Amino acid sequence: LPTVLYNFSYWTKQSNSKGGGSETEHPYKILCIQGPQLPVASMSFGRRDLFNRLRIFDSIDSAVSSQRAVELESIDFNETFDLEIDDHADDIWIRQVFDPPTIDALVQGTFEIPNIRYYDGTFWLVESGHYDAPELDQMLEWQARGTRAISHLARVPA
Repeated sequence: LPTVLYNFSYWTKQSNSKGGGSETEHPYKILCIQGPQLPVASMSFGRRDLFNRLRIFDSIDSAVSSQRAVELESIDFNETFDLEIDDHADDIWIRQVFDPPTIDALVQGTFEIPNIRYYDGTFWLVESGHYDAPELDQMLEWQARGTRAISHLARVPA
């Protein structure tokens, strides 16, 4: 699948009342993969981090964005992973993609879908930190994991 790998950073500035302050860089490595069209406009999947482990924010996020949180039939899955699809997406399709064997494999760690975002035919994998040239072999493995996940996500037709 056509892929672009790049580093991205943004900076935030903080200032104090004495006129001083600091600037912080937020570095990321991004893998952009052109893949098959899914029957949803957008989807995001990833492990819950400390902040979004409190699922009370799911309903707030759903109310202010064009995506909604999806809760599946597994408490372990819902506590470990954050799955969101666009507001107009088909609930049956997402449950066919995340069927019981897939849910079990993800929870047990025997199958991996890396943190992934999908928007209109493009899949975005994002991780903290920049990559360096000596890490290109690791980036190829990251691309392979992403490609396996994309194949799994695209296996259920609309």
